[in-house]
Amino acid sequence: MRPLLNELRELIGLSDRNRFRITDRVTNLRDDEISIQTRSVMAMMEFMARGVEVPIEHLEQGHVIDYGLQDSQGEVAEGLIPFRMISSKSRPKNVFAAVRHQGYWYYIDHGDTTSKRALSLIIILFRLQAPTPAGAAPILTLPTG
Repeated sequence: MRPLLNELRELIGLSDRNRFRITDRVTNLRDDEISIQTRSVMAMMEFMARGVEVPIEHLEQGHVIDYGLQDSQGEVAEGLIPFRMISSKSRPKNVFAAVRHQGYWYYIDHGDTTSKRALSLIIILFRLQAPTPAGAAPILTLPTG
């Protein structure tokens, strides 16, 4: 393990110390500091949006941004994005989450553990960033279709 740690230290420009301070500064770093720049929740959501399988007709009509991740059948290549939301004209079965929008169902398959975890994490981060005010009534969502 020692050679790998030494290689990592060399790649990111760290000294031979065993303790480092984490900072968000990007200039005037000392040799015992590591700068970490995090994404905002909105930036994470924008990144995850790339994993949505958009209907080809919506791409052709320019309704959405084409990131060039889908093939001609609308399939997103596996492993490019750690999140996958499928689109379908018919109502899906065995789903974790689903929403109907502009004549299509967008959903996360119940067997897709990675996407379920990614969506859950985004929800948690969003709630941490925008907490519910004290005394607010709970929200009840009812299926409509």
